[in-house]
Amino acid sequence: MSLSFVLVGPQIRRFRTGLKALAAIGSELLVEGVPERLVLRSINSARSAFLAVTLSAQFFESYNLFASTGLVQAGVLLKHLLATFRSSRVNSMAFELNSEQASLTVTLKCDNGLLKRYGLDISCSDILQATLDGDDLPVCVVAESAELNRLLGTFRSTLDEITIIAQPEEEPHDSTAAAAAAARRSVQIKSFYDPAKGASSRS
Repeated sequence: MSLSFVLVGPQIRRFRTGLKALAAIGSELLVEGVPERLVLRSINSARSAFLAVTLSAQFFESYNLFASTGLVQAGVLLKHLLATFRSSRVNSMAFELNSEQASLTVTLKCDNGLLKRYGLDISCSDILQATLDGDDLPVCVVAESAELNRLLGTFRSTLDEITIIAQPEEEPHDSTAAAAAAARRSVQIKSFYDPAKGASSRS
């Protein structure tokens, strides 16, 4: 069973952006290929958070799946895969995943005519099939990306974690403007610094 696809131009940058987002969640990339799409997943070590990136077959310059079951699954370390994107001025990247040989080959064609080929080991990994119904959640937070980026920029980049508290909106107890404003404060973003390190909390 094998899977092959080719990236060119802006597709390379977008694919790399997706891999970086997945690397922020976990160290292993779970690959699932079906004829209609490619699904990339990552889960953290505590199995408390996961991220899935789905790319349709039309996203790629070419996309081919060779499997009698119509499904190819494998796992690969994200840091090794991201290392293949370090080259600059790349015209195209071709990926060939062969589950029978337990290998992933990445071939780069550079502007200067240089051809680079990387060989990565893959493993048989359990694919997480997590489902989430947004209608069952009590709170939905929607924010403009620029505004959210500005807000998160006020926190130190060395933070291990940031706490987001989202609560359902409450009806104001009276009709004053202050009460109405307080009722709309349904989302809080906080961090905590150890006082022993000479820092304080911020929210």
